[in-house]
Amino acid sequence: MKKITLIFLILANFHLSAQNLILDSLYQINQNKKMNDTTKILVLNEIALELRYTLPDSSLRMVEKNLKNATKMNFINGIAGAEYILGIHQTTQSNYAEAIKIYFKCLDTFEKTKNNIQIARVINNIAIIYYRQKKYDKAEAFFKKALKINQKISNYDEIARCYNNLGRIYFSQNKTLIALTYAQKVLQVIELNKVKGDLAIYYCNVAEYSMKLDKTKQSLEYAKKTLDFAMNTKNPRMIARAYIIEAAVFNKENQIEKAAMLLAKAEEILLKSKYTEEELLYLEYAYQINQKQKNYEKSLLLFQKYINLKDSVESTRNYKATLQKDYEYTEKINEQNREIEREKELLTRVFLYSGLSILLILLFFTFRAFYMKSKTLRIISEQKNIIELKTTEITTQKSILEQTYKELKSTSDELDRSLNYASKVQNLILPTSQDLKDFFGDFFVIFKPKDVVSGDFYSFTQINNEKGIFVMADCTGHGVSGAFMTMLSNALLHEIIKERMITSPALIIKELHDSIFQILKQHNGNNTDGMDVSICLFDKNEIENKLEITFAGSKSSMYYIDNQSLTKISGDKSRVGGKEYKNFEINNQYFVLPLKTTQFYFITDGFYDQNNGLRKKFGLYTLQNMLVENSHFSLDIQKQNILQALETHQGNEMQRDDISLIGLNFGKK
Repeated sequence: MKKITLIFLILANFHLSAQNLILDSLYQINQNKKMNDTTKILVLNEIALELRYTLPDSSLRMVEKNLKNATKMNFINGIAGAEYILGIHQTTQSNYAEAIKIYFKCLDTFEKTKNNIQIARVINNIAIIYYRQKKYDKAEAFFKKALKINQKISNYDEIARCYNNLGRIYFSQNKTLIALTYAQKVLQVIELNKVKGDLAIYYCNVAEYSMKLDKTKQSLEYAKKTLDFAMNTKNPRMIARAYIIEAAVFNKENQIEKAAMLLAKAEEILLKSKYTEEELLYLEYAYQINQKQKNYEKSLLLFQKYINLKDSVESTRNYKATLQKDYEYTEKINEQNREIEREKELLTRVFLYSGLSILLILLFFTFRAFYMKSKTLRIISEQKNIIELKTTEITTQKSILEQTYKELKSTSDELDRSLNYASKVQNLILPTSQDLKDFFGDFFVIFKPKDVVSGDFYSFTQINNEKGIFVMADCTGHGVSGAFMTMLSNALLHEIIKERMITSPALIIKELHDSIFQILKQHNGNNTDGMDVSICLFDKNEIENKLEITFAGSKSSMYYIDNQSLTKISGDKSRVGGKEYKNFEINNQYFVLPLKTTQFYFITDGFYDQNNGLRKKFGLYTLQNMLVENSHFSLDIQKQNILQALETHQGNEMQRDDISLIGLNFGKK
């Protein structure tokens, strides 16, 4: 095996002109009878990976043959490696749908081998495809999955690359400040762990983000670092990009001569090599600078070149997008039957895991109670006629009536016991006090169903010691109908977060919306059930006393108090479930707060909509003021004061809706 590795390392270091020698050596490997079949597959996979860009056709033929042989032998590592290289080929050809399909299959195969390095690489490649398709939420979710795995195995090169990719996602969405934060995290990883790969790219991103934010000094500093490193590694693309960024900074400061000189250096490089992205940047600033120099004819010529090149790039992208849509449509047709089966299986599983048994029990006892009540009324009517005709049978009929009453009372008691049991089952899906205490430190819960069971629910999933996801939801209706929606929603949340490992709040809500829409068949029916939901991802940093928060809400909000000041974070107006499927839009909101001093509150509308004897509601404004006035107390005292205020306001009036209010605090008072 050592000899084989040495042969491959020698081959891998040949220049492009030695490709024939690599193929000759490949032939010798295939003829080597002393090498076992599984070792051959691994070596050939490595060679195919090495040739994926220089000799793509040879690489593709080689890996397809490898996959066939590895499948015959049921050689898991060989199958996974071949699938990974096939995914790269499909990505290179912009066949994104097929690449995604292959990568997910490859991911399942690598998970069988528990090879975390390869698992992280596949997840990273999936994220890159979503990024190229501008599906930024999905790309962010998968980059963060890859980041988590690489952090676990201390793979610092890939940690830096994941942070860098997350920065590019935010920069592509014009969230430059967040992008710069991630770029600075890359620098921290580089400095602490002596990472050497891709430094020119990392420095260049810091320079570019800083330039966009008018941080002139920092932009020039990192542009110079980019230039130095790119020259040492003889990377003409990064050299050209560094010159262009420096020129852009001097252009902003109206140092036109310096900017023009730097652009001339970049132009000299771009004339020798074709770098479309850098050429666009060059043309953008070149025509601006020539215009400032009053070279109007040249400026117009450069502007026309810029427009033509940009149109060419967009046309190419649109053409690829059209091909991709055609491919996806064909795949969609081919998958319809399997999708129907998956929907049936999902629906069956959800009903099985949620409250189907409870619903059946409730329906049984409700029907029995109705039947017994009808039977009792019929018997009473018949006995009344008999009593009028036969007064001598009064004693006998009285006995019958007493027995009937006992049966009806027994049925009513059984129904009450069934509802109480349903309430216990519903409470089992709520997070335990210990779960909340272990992660938050201090909390209070006010959870008052209108009936025995509730249409409100809350849940908490701890991702690791630093991260946790909190959910507060208000489902359509209350009582039995609302409780059924809570069981269904809880089962779906468990599948989305625990099984599919999705942690982006906006993406969780979108997946929840899609599942409810399909399960309840709202596309062709009259069902409009759904929910208002708030989802918050907490990421705490004990050392820096810092809390990173990602929030998304569907017709719902969250509140926090810092320094006795209340802030409301409102969600989007789209509602989970119902008939508005295509126009559904949910976005993440990201912010950072002090860890120890901030208190958080999640509320459903049942609290502030509760009326008193004069039909006056408690009111959201009153509740907000009360939260601020009590914020200096411990959460236990806050809970007592809030409940006392609610009871005083409500008086003898019946509760009109489910009431939920939860307070959270990482620094216990």
